Formats: sequence, structure tokens, C-alpha cells
Amino acid sequence: MLDTRRFLSGLLTTVMALFKGVCSVRGDTLSIKGERLYIVITTLIIIFLSSPTLAVDYTVKQISNNEAHVIDQPLTNKSGQVVWGYDNGTGIAQLFYYSNGVTKQITNSTYYNTNWQINDHGQIVWVAWDGNRKIFLYSNGLTTQISDDGYWGTDPQINNSGQIVWQGGSGSNYSNTGIFLYSNGVTTQISESTNSYSVSPQINNSGKIV
Repeated sequence: MLDTRRFLSGLLTTVMALFKGVCSVRGDTLSIKGERLYIVITTLIIIFLSSPTLAVDYTVKQISNNEAHVIDQPLTNKSGQVVWGYDNGTGIAQLFYYSNGVTKQITNSTYYNTNWQINDHGQIVWVAWDGNRKIFLYSNGLTTQISDDGYWGTDPQINNSGQIVWQGGSGSNYSNTGIFLYSNGVTTQISESTNSYSVSPQINNSGKIV
């Protein structure tokens, strides 16, 4: 951790050594004499900006290949894992996942994949559309369909416990929609879908849903 007082004291000592007679310190008061004020200020700025404690350390790395027609909606989590959609010109987005320096494809289907989300543990949820919208989960290298074939689903949200909530319904009557929850391997409908319209559910890391 940077010791600010020691750092600034070192700057002052360096400047005073370079321009002896220009700067003097008495108690807590810094006095600057003569016409070299601009030199002192310039030197302070140069030393301050060139300090290694202020250096920005980063690298740029390409994690997708060069064959994709469209790279869509990249999302990242706090662990630096990334998920995105890849369309090679077929109009069907496949999902790719970057983790621990490795990029891999996690879907290879005729479904149209969309609405993906990723939590801080690298679990990914998304909608796969083949005429009926289905909810899929990718976790620990395995892909699982978590919605029932008799129901469509959309707008999935996942928390850091791997619980997933989404809007869903049956048939083509989109005015009758309910909220579904996937938790501990079990999918449960938690709100009525008959003569009701529930949309855009959200879930926090404590499992509370709104």
C-alpha cells in the first residue's frame, strides 16, 4: 500500500536537492523563492507522474477467434469469466465461455440462443428458442434444461447461489404468465399464470424475488 506521507516527503526532498536555495521548509510551511517556481512545479509533476506507484498495469487479450460473423452481448463477472454469443453467418448464435485463460463453446445446437446471464461462480443461464423458448443452465461443465417443454420461458436471472428465476407460461396466450424458480435442482412455479401477467422477475443473492 502506498504511504502517501512518505511518498510526498520523498518528492519534496528530491526537489529541494535539485533546486537548493529555491525551496525551504520551516515547520509545516513550504517556502518557494525566486523566479524558478515554474521549474519546481514542473519537476514535481514529472516525478509524480513517473512514479511506479501510479503506473497502470494491464494487458489486452483477444479471447474470441477471428471466424465469428457477429460477437454479441459479452458479459463478465467479478471473477473475470466472460460469456458471449457467436454468429458465424447462419443467424444462430452459439454461446462461448472464457474462464482461466481458456475459451470454449458451450452450445452447438440449431436453437437460437439469447438472453444469457452469468453469475460470479461462472454459472450461465440463457433462453434457447426452437419455436418454444426453453431455459438452459450451464454449470460445472454440464448443460441442463431447467424449464418444462410444456412451458415457454424468458428473461432468466441467476444469483450467486445458482438460483434462477424467469417469466414463463404455456400455450400462445402471453397474457397468462407466471414466475418460475429453479433452486437445488428443482423447478417450481411460484406465481399463478392463469388470468395474470407477471413479468421481469429479479432475484438477489439471498434468494428473495421481486
